[in-house]
Amino acid sequence: MKHFELSLMAIGLGFSLLLAAGCALTTDTVQCSKRDWYELGRRDGAQGQALDKIDQYAGECGRSSMSEWQTIYVNGRNAGLVEYCLPENAFELGRTAIPYWNVCPSTSEPSFLAAYRKGQNSLALESENRKLDQQIAILADQKNHAGSGFDKRRIEKEMMQLKKLRAQNTQKLNKSSE
Repeated sequence: MKHFELSLMAIGLGFSLLLAAGCALTTDTVQCSKRDWYELGRRDGAQGQALDKIDQYAGECGRSSMSEWQTIYVNGRNAGLVEYCLPENAFELGRTAIPYWNVCPSTSEPSFLAAYRKGQNSLALESENRKLDQQIAILADQKNHAGSGFDKRRIEKEMMQLKKLRAQNTQKLNKSSE
């Protein structure tokens, strides 16, 4: 009798799993048909997502329905790329070390890359200035604890060189953000 009950439970469990899987598939299909594909594409484009992101959606929604929404998604993504590929955005992406995935159209890519490199250069200069500030602070502490006047003058001279280098970096930073 127990063997029979276990068999019935196994069959019931299997049936429940199949039913749940079928419902999930139907729910995903319904959700996919209700998605705003243009807006989804626009957001992905504005974030610089590569076009292969569409493969992820095709996996979620099924390749058979892809023809219904693919063109709408691509049109939205292209609209988002217009926003993403602006030089102002490129500068900030470079300055914050966000990678660029070669998604801008050839018409806007040269100006995008120029601004992106300026942003990367600004990031490097800002980083160098932080290091210089740390070195200057260490030297200032050493100067306060230096015994002889000779040591103090040597430290002051080194601090002046670092401050001069920092000022040059700041001047370059100001030029690159213009």
